[in-house]
Amino acid sequence: MASRRIGRHTAAASRRHLLVLTLAVVLGGAAAPGLEGADVLQARPRQAAALLSRYELQVLDRVNLVRARHGRVPLVSSAALTASAELHSARMVARGFFDHEAPGEAAFWHRIERFYPSAGYDYWAVGENLAYGSPFLEASEAMEEWLASDSHRRNLLWARWREVGIAAVHVQSAPGPFEGDPVTVITLDLGVRSG
Repeated sequence: MASRRIGRHTAAASRRHLLVLTLAVVLGGAAAPGLEGADVLQARPRQAAALLSRYELQVLDRVNLVRARHGRVPLVSSAALTASAELHSARMVARGFFDHEAPGEAAFWHRIERFYPSAGYDYWAVGENLAYGSPFLEASEAMEEWLASDSHRRNLLWARWREVGIAAVHVQSAPGPFEGDPVTVITLDLGVRSG
């Protein structure tokens, strides 16, 4: 039986798997330690929002529309945050896990900090929302699920965010929780640095 999952709660649904996760970390005044260990997979760096896929641009448009409706500033695409998000989405489908941290690795913010450094800033904060759907996940469906979850909604609408990285990966078969099915995985990395 197929299920729909939000956070750690499960409810029956028809032929769609969806799990959304959110986390945020804020550091002020000190640089975070770097990520320990090397990743086998490497993200290809992207330089501008124009290099986001059409799908990723749809996600960005929806995020900014929701933020505008709540009086928040629009987020600007960040090549650094997108590289972090892309690495994470690719690792999840290749290694067969769905979580903010790859098995055996440090907290998610260590990965993001490697791409989006805190060094030289007085204030640095990052957050992350994840979603997946099988066989496919529309950008609008991901947004609906994030908004239906209090923690994801708070993360999306936090007034201090200024930048975002988005990486959507679709594969025809993925191991682990994806059960060998086709899947679309989205990582949304949020950030702000100042000072």
